[in-house]
Amino acid sequence: MHIGRIVREKTEEDGRKVEWLAKKIHCKRSNVYKIFDRASIDTARLLSISLALKIDFFAYLSDFYQNIVSTENNIDATFLTMLYNEFHVGKLIRKRVEEDGRKVGWLARKIHCKQRNIYNIFDRSSIDTEQLLKISLVLKMDFFMYLSEFYLSMAGEVSLISHKTITKRDSY
Repeated sequence: MHIGRIVREKTEEDGRKVEWLAKKIHCKRSNVYKIFDRASIDTARLLSISLALKIDFFAYLSDFYQNIVSTENNIDATFLTMLYNEFHVGKLIRKRVEEDGRKVGWLARKIHCKQRNIYNIFDRSSIDTEQLLKISLVLKMDFFMYLSEFYLSMAGEVSLISHKTITKRDSY
């Protein structure tokens, strides 16, 4: 999956210009072109793009993850509570590693990096989407679904997570 191409397509479909997107996400026009060329984007940057275009790009990544693993997710209420307080992907990853009874060294070996990098990931509130996909596959958890839920809460949508799909409920 090339998330930059999808962002470009959705920007063009919406009839928006690069200058408009650059202004909305507070960067230079040349950086938007770089985003279009990237297969992977930092999650914080992707959230700002999602909010600007009003498109849940995390749902695309979640679907991509689901197609790879084709398994059901077990949604933990603690994870959902963390979403509504403050989304911090590193804390979610740490929690999953601890719940699985795994060691930091194990995860480092699985994603081919040093243990220090894993501790750095735990401290980060945002992460590159390609790296998050690797971690999602290793830990067998769709972190993109949580990002999608966070996006929906940021966009003012009320949503419900149920086996592999996210449905929006109408506000009363």
